[in-house]
Amino acid sequence: MSLVEELSSHFEAVNMSVPPRILQKCEELCTTYNIDSEDFVDLWLAYTASNLNGAPPSLDALDRLERKELKNQKQAINASKTEPVEEVMDVAPLPQDEVHEESVILEERPTNVPCEDFLNRNNACSVLLRFGDCEGKFKDRCKGKFVIKVQNEEIAKCKYMTESYLDKSSALCEMSRFVIVDIIKRHNLELTYEKLNTYSPEMTVCGKLYSNADDELEPNSIELEGHPDVYKGKTIKLNLSKLDKISLFSGQNVVICGQGMISTFMVEKIYTGDPLPKPQTAISLNETLQIVVAAGPFTLSDNLLYEPLDSLSKYVVQFKPNLLVLMGPFVDKSHSCLKALNETYDSFFENIISGVMERLKGTGVHVVLVPSHKDAHNHVIFPSIPFRLRRRYENLHLVPNPFILDIDGVTIGGSTADILFHLSKAECSKGTHDVPRVDRLISHIFHQRCFYPLYPPDNDIRVDHGLVEQHAMLETAPDIMFLPSRLKHFVKVCEDSVVVNPASLSKGNSAGSFARLEVRAKGAQRPLNERISCQIHLV
Repeated sequence: MSLVEELSSHFEAVNMSVPPRILQKCEELCTTYNIDSEDFVDLWLAYTASNLNGAPPSLDALDRLERKELKNQKQAINASKTEPVEEVMDVAPLPQDEVHEESVILEERPTNVPCEDFLNRNNACSVLLRFGDCEGKFKDRCKGKFVIKVQNEEIAKCKYMTESYLDKSSALCEMSRFVIVDIIKRHNLELTYEKLNTYSPEMTVCGKLYSNADDELEPNSIELEGHPDVYKGKTIKLNLSKLDKISLFSGQNVVICGQGMISTFMVEKIYTGDPLPKPQTAISLNETLQIVVAAGPFTLSDNLLYEPLDSLSKYVVQFKPNLLVLMGPFVDKSHSCLKALNETYDSFFENIISGVMERLKGTGVHVVLVPSHKDAHNHVIFPSIPFRLRRRYENLHLVPNPFILDIDGVTIGGSTADILFHLSKAECSKGTHDVPRVDRLISHIFHQRCFYPLYPPDNDIRVDHGLVEQHAMLETAPDIMFLPSRLKHFVKVCEDSVVVNPASLSKGNSAGSFARLEVRAKGAQRPLNERISCQIHLV
């Protein structure tokens, strides 16, 4: 595979379609500055996150990237050639705070003009991806009654956005303990209860990873903050040169074995977590369960007609799955047409849901609504409390974000926080090219037992760590996990869980995608991944 093809493949993995002329410019930069294709895409994601709001590359933007990032890095390398050079690891630098060189003026657009491109598409409902045994399936449907139990419903009564520094510290300490204690038990380790900054030929220490370089996790700046229960939060710099393979991020809870120095710790082995146990609940569902899941935005970027959501509703009415999971944002706060609304965001949202529920009346389809921190009518905090509606509907379930459902023993989890994309920008990796990147990112969530393990969190989200510690930790691995992301749609198996990224229902002014799953649970025992089929459809 040529370098241009590799670049195109990596950009497609993060849902970016890049024209050939732009790819040639990317190839030129990779060759000039000796960067491989995956690292270049990482660099672009990091650079554009704060400067261009995650936009695909353009010639002008690539010129600015070269001027501000690549040339500076090359000068720094040339200046240090006479000094001893430590082993270099693959890492995507996080974005630097920069002054925007250009301002964007958004023209006012009508909110009720249909999009001709969307209406005239000829590939609606085409299958983009298949997983499992899909031949001749998606026909059986559970006709009996089933019970949906929602975990963490008590979050609706919690206070939020009142977190003090002491509360945050206590929550982070408890979350760290939850992971570290399990690592110690599973690997039969014994901690060294000495000061971190002490010489010792053999030590086993624990804590949380972070960086001393402006919150960036770079190989030469990684430090361990010792767990408060053992090391009172003292820190020590880590030397990772002996490790051939690492996949680390800021906030990761770890147990480390190695040699203690006065000012550094020579790492010989690092434990980053272990597989989650399977749910202990018995599976009592004796029929085939059909699920459709879609994530926002649910309308195109140039109007508020919600044409993709309307198309999805028609599909659901026709095929009548047992469960429809709609994951926010529903009223995306970044939509340019919201300023033209002549009603409140809450009223606008309730009208959207009313339209969906009226169309599905009499179908027997259960609808699950999952909030997002990007919803204009919702609080911008994660975890998020369930939506509140003035009107009640039959078969409508309002759940928190993140959520875990129990459907007659089958557990389904999910979150609208784009933790996979956030981790992809923050991860520091070395020697991991044999493992698909998405698989690594998913494993971080399972191994850290948390829906949002990154700390400090990405600038895109506001996290209440007290609520995370209470309502966003994972005690068992769900049978199915929904993690909508800006990354390309996928269906993966991680620790026997089927993890689905349906992507968004609309992509700018174009049709997006949704997922359809079939769970053949009759007489099933865990793991269920071989009894689950999935298709990703174009809306």
